[in-house]
Amino acid sequence: MPAGRGRRIRLRWDGATEQAGVRAAGLLRPTDHLLWSAAGYAQLVVDNRGQGHDIPDRGEGHGTQLVEGFMTRGIDSPQHYYYRRLMNDCVRAVDAVAELPGLDPERALRVATMNSSDKESPDELTGQLVSEGVAGLIIAAPHRWTALALKRVPPQMPTVAIDVERPQRLAPVVGLAQAPGARTATEHLLALGHERVWHLARPADWDSSHLRERGWREAHTDAGRTPPRVMRGDWTARSGYELGRRLAARPEVTAVFAANDQMAIGALRALREAGRDVPGDVSLVGYDDIPEAAYLWPPLTTVRQDFGAAGRRSLDLLVSQMRGAPRDPEVTLIGTELVVRESSAPPPSTG
Repeated sequence: MPAGRGRRIRLRWDGATEQAGVRAAGLLRPTDHLLWSAAGYAQLVVDNRGQGHDIPDRGEGHGTQLVEGFMTRGIDSPQHYYYRRLMNDCVRAVDAVAELPGLDPERALRVATMNSSDKESPDELTGQLVSEGVAGLIIAAPHRWTALALKRVPPQMPTVAIDVERPQRLAPVVGLAQAPGARTATEHLLALGHERVWHLARPADWDSSHLRERGWREAHTDAGRTPPRVMRGDWTARSGYELGRRLAARPEVTAVFAANDQMAIGALRALREAGRDVPGDVSLVGYDDIPEAAYLWPPLTTVRQDFGAAGRRSLDLLVSQMRGAPRDPEVTLIGTELVVRESSAPPPSTG
């Protein structure tokens, strides 16, 4: 039945991991969802079964799409992650329900998403949100897109940007440290005794790619080494595989730092197919610490980003602005952690 006037919308999705072992997936009782309905919420319940790796889930863009197969490691839990297509369907469903007759749209959750193929400009999308009277904004987008979007935000509206470690002139930034993480990964490989570290970089139009490349270069400079030429991919395991095949044919390559774990996974397969052992012949380090990284063979050394901490800090800043704090353009840096596993080791002996 359509929600009555003034009813609230609550979005919920269920899966086996979220039942804490109480009931098997798919065996939820109809009464399990009555509590929120009794409290006055109209619910949309989504089951995430079937969203496995066998389901194609490629990005819509050309070269700048998110990681193939999944969209995030979870909103606040590194143990779970939800597939991008599932999340997009949930967002679209909320927008559709908000248009039902008899429902007060002012009390429905408003979520806006964009990807590289969206035709709406930052100016248009932000202007639309502002015109709808939202109480505040958390903008998580590439640095240049965010800068344009902030120009449309009224100075009195609480706003926070989740970005790289660069300031925005018009809002506080919770920045995920990119250059320091890449520098640490490269220094780790150089400290193991590798002469140089080859870098599989991400698309040139992403600020995070530039910053990770900068950290990689700085580590070489500080060690008195000349870095090799950058090899640029497109975020995907496929591009990592293609670049990895080229690296595998070069015997002087003993260490590789990939700008994300997906490209590292592709490079790992290419090296193995060419008979180059990891880490016996070539050490390999990724970036992001996706859930699968610990279960590859060998388990992947990688740089972990704390997205949960970034989300919590962003919400704290937004709430403080709603309570009267100024919208100061400061940067709060969220650090990274090098997770050393079995894909990195000293170079093979030349003796």
